[in-house]
Amino acid sequence: MIQINLLPKDLPKDQADRIKLCDAIARFREAQRGLSYTKRNPNLGRMVNCMVCGLRHRSVEVCEQHFHVGRYDPRPDGKKLVLEAPKTRNGLFGAPQKRNYSDKRINPHINHRGQLLIQRVREMFPFYEAEMKPITQEESVKVMQAARVEAKRILKYERAAAGSRKKIQQFESRRINRRK
Repeated sequence: MIQINLLPKDLPKDQADRIKLCDAIARFREAQRGLSYTKRNPNLGRMVNCMVCGLRHRSVEVCEQHFHVGRYDPRPDGKKLVLEAPKTRNGLFGAPQKRNYSDKRINPHINHRGQLLIQRVREMFPFYEAEMKPITQEESVKVMQAARVEAKRILKYERAAAGSRKKIQQFESRRINRRK
């Protein structure tokens, strides 16, 4: 137990008052010795499992629910209706719709072909954009889509060419090995 000096800086001059003060301090220390931390510090409150934040903390800490407003709010008093929980697929409070996240990822990882496509689109976009100066937001989206279509077409051709080269190489290799 932590020992704290409970005696005041200026002690009473009278000997009887000093004895009373020391007895009171001794009784207080004896009473505190057997108590738990929570009972020694009642101002902290007890530990609770908070239903709002999902954590364990003291009961004196009050958590508030955070809400978000949808597109429109039909209530005239302006109270917010929808709970915010962006970790679920639909962004609503509660469990996800399909078997506890065993479905596809919300933001799936990009595979190798997707990375190649993004790289080609970024390479081709300035050439498409250079033809249309000045450019607005809508035109920029159309230019990006055109660059994406062209990049897909080029990558499809390259994959087909690589496949046919591999097929020809296999054919030649088997033809050579048949002679032996």
